[in-house]
Amino acid sequence: MRRICREEEFHVRHGEHVIREYATGSRAKQERLQEGINRWWPRGMMFFGLSDQQSEKTRRMVELGIKPKTNDELRQEYLADYVAKIRELGLEIPDEKIEYDDEADQ
Repeated sequence: MRRICREEEFHVRHGEHVIREYATGSRAKQERLQEGINRWWPRGMMFFGLSDQQSEKTRRMVELGIKPKTNDELRQEYLADYVAKIRELGLEIPDEKIEYDDEADQ
């Protein structure tokens, strides 16, 4: 399992390197990167499943220990990690509903 985790960490670092290269590259690369974010953002949000209000099973799965956190908790952790990184690169988040939470500092 450790070997698998190290390999996955490599993939994440490689992806971050490629994204940074595009974000700091030519205008055409920056535009392609923004187009990719626009296209994949909705899919990325659905990766975590339905919202907790829409999902009949997520709370029960957490109660049974099948999942460590609810769909909304996992989605929020992802947003807390990546929205700031995306904005630091000068890119826009294609979602009007995202707001900065001063209390949570995210």
